[in-house]
Amino acid sequence: MQDGVSGVAATGAHLLDRETVLDPVGAAPGDAEGAARFAAQTSAAYANMRSPFGGWTAALCVRACLQAGARGELVAFSLDFLAAIPDGPVEVSLMLDRRSASLDFWSGTVMAGGQRCSRFMATFGRVRTGPDFTEAEMPVVTPWRDIQLFAGREGAPAFFGAYETRWVAGHPMRPNPTTRSLTWARDADARPLDAPGIVAMADLPLPRVFLRPGRPGIIATVSLTVHPTAGADEMRAVGGEPVLLEAQARRARAGFIDQWVRIWSPDGRLLATSEQVVWIRMAEEA
Repeated sequence: MQDGVSGVAATGAHLLDRETVLDPVGAAPGDAEGAARFAAQTSAAYANMRSPFGGWTAALCVRACLQAGARGELVAFSLDFLAAIPDGPVEVSLMLDRRSASLDFWSGTVMAGGQRCSRFMATFGRVRTGPDFTEAEMPVVTPWRDIQLFAGREGAPAFFGAYETRWVAGHPMRPNPTTRSLTWARDADARPLDAPGIVAMADLPLPRVFLRPGRPGIIATVSLTVHPTAGADEMRAVGGEPVLLEAQARRARAGFIDQWVRIWSPDGRLLATSEQVVWIRMAEEA
């Protein structure tokens, strides 16, 4: 079921769509031509420890671009987390910075509690013909049906309940030889994959310090970048099937750790890549 916004799953049909509803609001004094503003509400279903799940914020921003009239398919998205978003009203303001024959460039901010909490950039490209190949290879893994469903942990953030996850390799909160993990995941209500859904999914792999050293710490994502490598048709073909999340850190240093993510379809198509930087403070530093 699709609505009229660039093939995005119909509002109200699934949890992520119901929880990222955007209502247009009037322009504010000083708004430039082409600016748009939307009102939203934080979601209890996507709550994290001190702020909403970062994937929810990413999905909200991408949906705002689409609702404002972005043309083409999402090819790049970057989100910086400036401050925690408190529970309650949220305003997304955005601007079309430039539109060419092939590309749309959007930028915007998320405001809540009287302050700017996030800033983002999104690039959309019109579909064209060109080279089509993949050099990365999907790992050989156990099929998702043969992996035990993660039933959650007491006290875990609410957003875990919005997803069905099955860990293949790399289990958090226990010592692991490396930070690499392989996880089958999908929306718990089998929501069909699309641009808002895939940027949300890119934030689902836990920060790598939960795998190495594998103990609790205080963490905050600083920046998230997602590059969808699949078009709308390929995502639509995945439907509500689980995708494989491959994730690993490269280096932890000076209170920060990076991680990369690859998202694979069940039949081995690379759907998206992602980069993330996380601020960390381990328990012994508190």
